[in-house]
Amino acid sequence: MRYLISLLTLSGILLAASIAADATPIKPDLKKLVDQAENARPYQYMPARVGWNGPENPVSAPPAIGQLQEIEARQWLLRLLIPDPRMLVAFAVAIFGLRLIRRGREARPSGATA
Repeated sequence: MRYLISLLTLSGILLAASIAADATPIKPDLKKLVDQAENARPYQYMPARVGWNGPENPVSAPPAIGQLQEIEARQWLLRLLIPDPRMLVAFAVAIFGLRLIRRGREARPSGATA
C-alpha cells in the first residue's frame, strides 16, 4: 500500500511538471534584431561627483594590531573553538532518539508492519 501511494504521488508530480512545462517556441527575426542593435543608443554613464576632492592619496599601510586587539582576537577564536553545550545536548538527543526508533522497529515482529 505504501509503495502504491508513493508511486501515485511520484506520477502526479511528474505529470504536473510536464503540463506546466509547456512553452511556445520563439522564432526571432534576425534582420529586425540587427536593426535594433544598430539604432540603439549606448547608455552613457555619468561621472560620480559626490565627495570627489581630486585624485586619491596614496594608500598607506594599515596600522599594526595593538596588544589589546590581539588578545580580543584570541579570546574570540577560543569562544568559536569551544562548542555550545546546548547544541551538544541537542545532537545527543537526536542520535539516541533515532537509535531508539530504529531499535523499536527492529524489535517488531515481521508481520506487524504499518
